[in-house]
Amino acid sequence: MASNAWTYAGTGSVRVKAGKTCVLEIIDNPLAQPNCPWHVAVFERLFQALVAPDADVTHRAGRANGASVSRFEITLSRKPL
Repeated sequence: MASNAWTYAGTGSVRVKAGKTCVLEIIDNPLAQPNCPWHVAVFERLFQALVAPDADVTHRAGRANGASVSRFEITLSRKPL
């Protein structure tokens, strides 16, 4: 995710925290919108296609809503592919 961040973060920078729930943060997100529907859809589809078909992405915070970063949580409830 971090090595291809330019495709979805533009000039922003990205932090990724791996774990049972993966956290992806975009700092200075130039594409920030309330609830970031584009980012949620892109991340969800990518994870569903490449990692696990039931991947779920939740937008937890966003620059468009006053947060310092756009934060997304990716959860997998079943076994990966």
